[in-house]
Amino acid sequence: MTKVSEFLEKMYEEPSQELENEMLEEIIMKANFLSYINRPDNGKTDVFSINMLLTDDKKLYLPVFTDVEELAKWGIQGTPKSSFINMN
Repeated sequence: MTKVSEFLEKMYEEPSQELENEMLEEIIMKANFLSYINRPDNGKTDVFSINMLLTDDKKLYLPVFTDVEELAKWGIQGTPKSSFINMN
């Protein structure tokens, strides 16, 4: 379980402003996330695209995951290709 996952679990159990601040600091300063990517050439070059979600009201969201288990819940067929990203 990642540190971010631990914070989220604690926030569900007993939310507090202090815990929320600690979690945000962890996300912004330290955490790495997985994002699903497309590699059209199967990794032969550095070319890739990042999947984004577009809502009906034209807002874009970057789907990020705390770990491989959470990424797997997205239901991607086969072995998903992913890249680590952080918020720095």
